[in-house]
Amino acid sequence: MWYDGGMRLRLIAFVVGIIIVCAILFILVRRFPVSQFYSMVAHYARMPIDDKPLENWIREQPGIVARTVHIVRKGDELRAIFIMSQSMLGSPPTPNLESTCERLGYGPFCNWQEEAASDGNSQN
Repeated sequence: MWYDGGMRLRLIAFVVGIIIVCAILFILVRRFPVSQFYSMVAHYARMPIDDKPLENWIREQPGIVARTVHIVRKGDELRAIFIMSQSMLGSPPTPNLESTCERLGYGPFCNWQEEAASDGNSQN
């Protein structure tokens, strides 16, 4: 054989060590939340007079940092801005704005899109 018992023992210890490290990383990724900033934009031809019900609904969703929720309108554009505390695996999921907006009177249906975060260095 090209290896002895000592080498076999080191190989087993190495593999067990890798498994333990992977298990610890998996637990850390699932356990510790990160704050994620969202700026979601949609366009609607019809909107209710008041966005407060939408704002309140977003605040009540799991993981949402309630004091960070803002709804901004500009013409037919509706922007939802909030911070969410999620695991690195994305749990809890981002709120389903499409169906809620439809239920609250926004229409016709429009896909929400996440806007890229600005780094503050844009040249206008």
